[in-house]
Amino acid sequence: MYNYKNYLLTALVTLFASCSLMLQAACVDAVVLVHGNTATPASWNNTYNYLLTKGYSSSIWGENASYNYLPGHFGLQTDTAAQQYQLIK
Repeated sequence: MYNYKNYLLTALVTLFASCSLMLQAACVDAVVLVHGNTATPASWNNTYNYLLTKGYSSSIWGENASYNYLPGHFGLQTDTAAQQYQLIK
């Protein structure tokens, strides 16, 4: 009976620790990436790889991103971008 209690206690501790790690990994801060006039897609490679190591998934940016409707290059989206920044701030 004593071994059964130890196994059960060990299993519960492992389960709670795993859940805690999963919840922590699911919560990441919002990141706003802004490029300059001379930037290229390759200029984001280091940032992209760094964010992947910090728990971000490639499915939350790019074409799949929920805020991917600000692609203009004529300054017309500055108000919209500022509003979105305030929402995620």
